[in-house]
Order: sequence, then structure tokens, then C-alpha cells
Amino acid sequence: MLRIAPVVFVLLLFVTGCAPRDTPAPSQVIVLRHYGWETTVPDPEAEWNPTSYQVLVRAAGGFALLEEGQGHQGYFNSLEKRSMHDASWVNGYEFVFGPADNVVRIPDGSIVPNTDGLTVVAMRAAQPTETRLLSRSGWRPRLWRDRIVAQIEDRIVLIDSAGTMNDFVPGFLPEPQRHGPGICFQQTPVLEEDHWTAKPRLGALVVRWQPARISGIPAAIQPAWTADGGVVAVQLGSEPAADAPWWRVPTKLVHLAGPNAAPVVVASDMHDPAPHPTLPMVAATDRDGRLVLIDLRGRPQAVLAEIGERPRWSGDGQRLLVEEPLQVAPKPDQTPAHAQALADQGRYVHVYVLKLGT
Repeated sequence: MLRIAPVVFVLLLFVTGCAPRDTPAPSQVIVLRHYGWETTVPDPEAEWNPTSYQVLVRAAGGFALLEEGQGHQGYFNSLEKRSMHDASWVNGYEFVFGPADNVVRIPDGSIVPNTDGLTVVAMRAAQPTETRLLSRSGWRPRLWRDRIVAQIEDRIVLIDSAGTMNDFVPGFLPEPQRHGPGICFQQTPVLEEDHWTAKPRLGALVVRWQPARISGIPAAIQPAWTADGGVVAVQLGSEPAADAPWWRVPTKLVHLAGPNAAPVVVASDMHDPAPHPTLPMVAATDRDGRLVLIDLRGRPQAVLAEIGERPRWSGDGQRLLVEEPLQVAPKPDQTPAHAQALADQGRYVHVYVLKLGT
């Protein structure tokens, strides 16, 4: 059974009980130590358990639950043969995941919703105890208060714990305020093929603070909610080229503090922003692949590491994980090209344990 309501109390205990009282500048963040794991897929999509230091990643044939220390890694195969993508924790002991793609093309050329559906996995003592199909369609699930929000073709839908689905609004890539009233979504898919809208590709990001309070950020993607209820997003300076990563185009990291505020540029040439859960600070990756800390109050940014993609903060904000290319040294019977081919089959999930402030 999908249990959603109790997570609010547990999460608040975990976050507020550990929240720093000061607001350190990015340059004051110190790495105390670090650790990590090699993964078995090139796109592990690592996500913290919101109530612990457990990390969920995609793995070959299923998923893995990783914790610091020798022998604290569990790998599990999917008996239903569903590939796990875009997993999102519902609480400290359940997560939901969906398929790799929103839609698929069938033999007659038509585009139809992916029918792999959304799956909920329940855990106990770091072991899966129950797996059930929440809905027969849906892509990129996210928790939004007491329901799951997902996308089906060009529609955003809401799904309750019993699997009952209701249409919400037209749109793409919803990003809800996990335990608040807000939700962001794109008017166009931007980085995916658009089969539906006939609108200009870049469109706009819609920020729905409440049902009657809506803002917009032109040509913006990758929204994320800040600790004080604002939004950061990546604003594209031009349409991405087909032969290069989308973030090679000029970008601006903009901060929208509230429904009556104007977007403020806080950094340039950044992508994958991850706001700290309690502080006015954002981790992001710059165009050169470096892990950067950005202050929302205007203090200078700081490079935390020379490489680090897809940053994610732990629930208490004391640890920060990133994904990195896997480094594999050639064995005596291997060529460098062979070793690199093996490295390309996985990634390294790197965790930094931090001291925030002096």
C-alpha cells in the first residue's frame, strides 16, 4: 500500500533537526571526506532516500540501494522486467518509478503512450518487500503532497494511492513543490520531440504558485523549488543544436523568489540546479563539467569539485552526491580503447560529506 501522509512528519524531523543556524557563503563550504560507488549502467539517476543516507540507483536488470561502508550495497533484479527510470522517493520506505520514454511509436507509425506504467516498490530493512503497479500509463513520476504527478503524452495527471488518475493541465515535465502547493511545468517539451503543440520550441516555464497565482519564465527548463518556496530554473539563450549537448548553448540560472518577484540571474552557463534543502544555496554543473555552489543572496560562487554532474543534496543538506565518468585503468591484456569502452558502461556516484560554515 502506498503510504504518503506520514512522510511529512518524518522528513521535517530529519531536515529541521539538522538544519544549520547560519547561512554560509559557498566559499565557506568545506569537504570533510568523500566516498562513492561504481555503477553498472551509464545513467544511474542516483537519488537520496529523504530520511537517511541511503542512495537509490538504476542498475543492470533492476536497481541498487547503496550506503556508506563495506558490504552495505544491495542489488535487486526486476521480476516484472520493467526498466527503472526517473525514480522518486515517496517516503523513507517507498519509491515510485516509470519507463524510459513518455511515448512509443507502434508499427503503423502512430505515437501512443508508453504502457509500462508506474511502479511502486516498498522496502523494509533495505530489502524490497512489495512491488505493485500504480498505473498502466505515466512517465517521470514525482510526489506532490498526497499524490503522484506524472505525464502522459502532452497532459499532466494526478494519481492517488489507489491508482485513481485525474487530468490536471496540459503541459510537460512537471516539477511539484514536494510538500507545498506549487508546481512548475513547461509549455513545450523543449528537449524532446514535440508531437502535439506546434508552438515555438522554447516556449515558457509555467510556475503555478497556487491555483490563481501563476508566473512564467520564457525559454526556461529544469525548474527546482528552493527552501523558502522560490524557484530556480535554467533559461536557454537559443535553441539547442542537434549535434551537441543542449547545455552547450548559452544559459542563465534564474531565481524567481515568489509570485510578485521578477526573475533574477544568479549565474551563467549552468545546468542541473539542485537547491539546498535549508539554505539559500544551489549546487549546479557548469559548462566545463565542474560542480559549483551558487549563493542566492548574491555572494560569490565557488567551485567545489572539478567534475560533478547531476548534483543531489541529502535530506539534511550535509552531503552532496554527483555522477562522474567511470575511470578504468587498462589491464595488461587490454588496450586503452577497450578499458574506455568498459568505463562507458558505468558511472561513478561520488558523495561529498560537507561542513557548512565555520
